[in-house]
Amino acid sequence: MAYVTTDRRTGNYLVRAYAGIRPDTGRPFSVSETLPAAATEAEIDEALRRVDARAAVTKGDAALMTVGTLLDWHLGNMEDDGASPTTMSAYRSYQRRHVAPRIGSVPVESADAALFSRFYRELRRDREAGGAGLAVATVEKIHAMLSGCFVKAVSDGLLKGSPLAGVKVPRGKSPEARPLLPADLGRLVAWLDAELARPILDEDDFEAWALATIIATAHGTGLRRGELSALRRMSLRFDPDDEDHDAPRVLRVSENVVWKRGAGWVYKDPKSATSKRNVSLGASVADVLAEWDVTSADLIDRATGALPGDMSPLFCHFDGSMWTPTEIAEGFKDVCRAAGLPPWVHLHTLRHTHATYLLEHGENVRTVQERLGHSDVRTTLGTYGHVMPGRDAEAARAYEEAARIVAQRSRSGHGPRYAPKCPLSGKTCARFERRKLEM
Repeated sequence: MAYVTTDRRTGNYLVRAYAGIRPDTGRPFSVSETLPAAATEAEIDEALRRVDARAAVTKGDAALMTVGTLLDWHLGNMEDDGASPTTMSAYRSYQRRHVAPRIGSVPVESADAALFSRFYRELRRDREAGGAGLAVATVEKIHAMLSGCFVKAVSDGLLKGSPLAGVKVPRGKSPEARPLLPADLGRLVAWLDAELARPILDEDDFEAWALATIIATAHGTGLRRGELSALRRMSLRFDPDDEDHDAPRVLRVSENVVWKRGAGWVYKDPKSATSKRNVSLGASVADVLAEWDVTSADLIDRATGALPGDMSPLFCHFDGSMWTPTEIAEGFKDVCRAAGLPPWVHLHTLRHTHATYLLEHGENVRTVQERLGHSDVRTTLGTYGHVMPGRDAEAARAYEEAARIVAQRSRSGHGPRYAPKCPLSGKTCARFERRKLEM
């Protein structure tokens, strides 16, 4: 059973559990995990569960070894081996949102290929039919995570074979990016206008204003939640010709925030160079951010006695601490309920909405790709190509124009009635011969 102690020197929490006897030395050993001193009770409870799971797998306790505990053990090993925080953040999310609630409690001994085939079909099935509505690419990532887990267990002698051998991800059409409908977008904008106009009288008002500012920024830029958390005060770029710095004109996106075990939320460079970008701001979101930049800094200075610096989080709580990606996503759920938005809407819906409305109104797909930070224009086309009906209309007009020109040529005959001959060779002039071929 895992237990918690406190490091007297650093104040950090050490979560430890007995893991059995080492076969090479015959000595007992334990598995452990360190949490920062600021960890919450929920984070400590989650760490206790993870350490217990790793200990159960290490001891080879069949009664405790489930798909969930085995995956916990594998992900813990990946983190210890220095796997990318971005990868681990995604894997932990897959584990928490999909594996744990659906197959996490299944004993490893009874997990077979049929179990995982059904699991993948559920992940691909529409939400309305009880599934998760995931794209093929996402299910393939979950499959890669689980396959790596069982391969590692086999190589370490915990299992005789992998039940995932031969299991394939079901194909089919991936769900299309689903933006807000105009009526829902109108409800969200109305809610934002009301929240941003409220006076700031206490700490609760400040927190509500901060969330509204974050959502207005996400709606106006299409930024990911990790990018929103990673913005700093210096990310606001003003027009150099504007001496008064009335409003920012650009957001500089250069970092991402991810969760790293033992360290909490950390800043990290994005995976692709194109994710580092300048995102221009429309007038309305620029005004919102200008008000936030000045007024929030003043209020924090009064409350804490310290004015936020250039490297301080742009979106912060009343005490100056960062709004984490999880807090932003959870906060948006509350916004959806308050604004009367459909239950399927989530924070990434704002990114889909931003891209969809740009393309539907004729914006160039390359510009949208750069604005979203996609590494390849094919990603943008594959995700949002279905919302570009104007291109088909342009193609129809282009074909009609081409057909009209060809028809006019055919009605005018197959060439000139008079074709001069060369005085030297006596042959028809080559220029007129070429014209005959073209006709």
